[in-house]
Amino acid sequence: MAQECKRRAARIQALKKTLGRGLPFDDDCDEMYDELLVRVGQRGGTPKANRFDRMIAATAMAHALVLVTRDVDDFKPFKGMLDVEVR
Repeated sequence: MAQECKRRAARIQALKKTLGRGLPFDDDCDEMYDELLVRVGQRGGTPKANRFDRMIAATAMAHALVLVTRDVDDFKPFKGMLDVEVR
């Protein structure tokens, strides 16, 4: 268990070194998150399902960024609202 924690910490540090600190979930992201909840609900989706995916999507939208992911299916509810690129 301790060895796994050390490996995980090393991976996180390597990611931080490569990618930087990341983007904060700020007020603009919060507003976009609320908008996503409304729009997904209007489409018949479950607004609060997959809340972390919605936070990621809202952050990308608030910063006008393309979301790059391997889990494209997780972001299908946002089709037409968010640019998603599969890698």
